[in-house]
Amino acid sequence: MTGRKRAFADWIFTVVVLLSAFGLNLLLQIGFQTQTMTPMIFVLGVFLVSWQTRGYLPGILASLISVLAVNWAFTYPYWAFDLISPECISSAVVMLVVSVMTSTLTTRLKQQEKLKAAAETERMRSNLL
Repeated sequence: MTGRKRAFADWIFTVVVLLSAFGLNLLLQIGFQTQTMTPMIFVLGVFLVSWQTRGYLPGILASLISVLAVNWAFTYPYWAFDLISPECISSAVVMLVVSVMTSTLTTRLKQQEKLKAAAETERMRSNLL
């Protein structure tokens, strides 16, 4: 897959995961009158985006969008921004840390896989000679 196609696929995946998390939280809020799972569902979404996409940008943007979505739709006052509360700031920091750590780990894992494949190719070449 070319670089542009992969980047487009990463952004589509990010949008789908975030919309799914938002929709699931709305269903839980309407159906069960509970919001205890809201932050965890969005953290899971940020984790999935950071894990499945390349680079740091999709994960970081997903964490920022998640914080804004939780603040806007799932905390009092509903459907309004109240970004001053300590809960908002702490959730932003947690989601940002999750996305950066996950992106770092997946980037290192992909680099190790490339090095391992290169070493295997070199070993096969030397065996042929």
